[in-house]
Amino acid sequence: MSSKSKKIFLIMIGFVLVLIAAGLFYYFSLPEVRVVRVQKGSISETAEETGYVRAKEFYDVQAPTAGQIIKLVAANGQPVKKGQPIVILQNLPVETQLATLNRNILAAVADRDNSKAIINIAKTDLEEAKKDIARKTSLYKSGVISQVEY
Repeated sequence: MSSKSKKIFLIMIGFVLVLIAAGLFYYFSLPEVRVVRVQKGSISETAEETGYVRAKEFYDVQAPTAGQIIKLVAANGQPVKKGQPIVILQNLPVETQLATLNRNILAAVADRDNSKAIINIAKTDLEEAKKDIARKTSLYKSGVISQVEY
């Protein structure tokens, strides 16, 4: 074999090795794909959270009797005048009034429990802050941290 044909042969082998390396690099750089069988069904996600709405202004509205609202006369945000009807009420039987009161009591109890939980979290945060400041005071007095860090 002549030196020219050896060079061509080595170049061809090098080219084939580069192609093989490129193919392997491409093969191993592909992302893994997971395949699943499609099934009929519904997709739903729900999230529940307790929230509070704060109005810019509060007004007390009082009805002469207890009842269920059957029609809203005034729209949300609509200005009303003194004496103008806002809602039309339907008188409720005593049992319905008791059920409404029970729902209101349950809501108040839930609000109370939520408030207790918030207070407990705040107490825990306060205790952690007290421990942190005591630790930093000790570190500052011993010269481990600077006054800025303290």
